[in-house]
Amino acid sequence: MTVKSKSFLGVFLEAFSSLLFDILGLIAGFITSLVAVFVIKMPWILIMYPALLTVRGNISGIFSGRLTTGLHVGLIRPSIRKNTNYFYSLQASIFFMSLANALVIALLSYTVYIMLEPTQITSFQIILYVVLLSMLIPTTVSIFFLAPLIGKFAYRKGVDPDTIVYPILSK
Repeated sequence: MTVKSKSFLGVFLEAFSSLLFDILGLIAGFITSLVAVFVIKMPWILIMYPALLTVRGNISGIFSGRLTTGLHVGLIRPSIRKNTNYFYSLQASIFFMSLANALVIALLSYTVYIMLEPTQITSFQIILYVVLLSMLIPTTVSIFFLAPLIGKFAYRKGVDPDTIVYPILSK
């Protein structure tokens, strides 16, 4: 792929189109507001939510950077199926990293909850399930479907995948 000089309008349209995906962040906030009534019964949700968002955004950012660099360098093909071993090992490592971080966040959230509310005991399994589902469902969707599809589309259209994929995944 050759390097093209882009006009201000071209760069602006690329950036604007990638930032439109921040609407997904608004949808996530709306869903969070629907479960806000449970915060009174389960205050540990407030402990784990910021950690989950931060870790998920960081892991998605790592995946985005490796994916787009792999596309530029040729380590990853711009296709969903029959891709390189590098691509599949990247997906597996990001998924494992998400799983490991979810377990750590669940353990830390449970520990903090026990320290703050020693009289009310919530099962560790409930916290673990909530954290695993909150972490692994978005990770699975983003690393197996959303990011490769958007990266492939952007790369084939001649748009820099770095400007599109990272803003979408880091939310």
